[in-house]
Amino acid sequence: MEKGFTYILTNKNSTVLYVGATKNLKNRIDCHRNGTGAVFTKK
Repeated sequence: MEKGFTYILTNKNSTVLYVGATKNLKNRIDCHRNGTGAVFTKK
């Protein structure tokens, strides 16, 4: 059984929360910081 992570991230001003699940937490955080994640994080 593969393990995964549930995460809650925020923007620099702590005005938006991003909630989700991933199998690769480090990659997901890197994508969030670079703006290369899901479509919503690119808005």
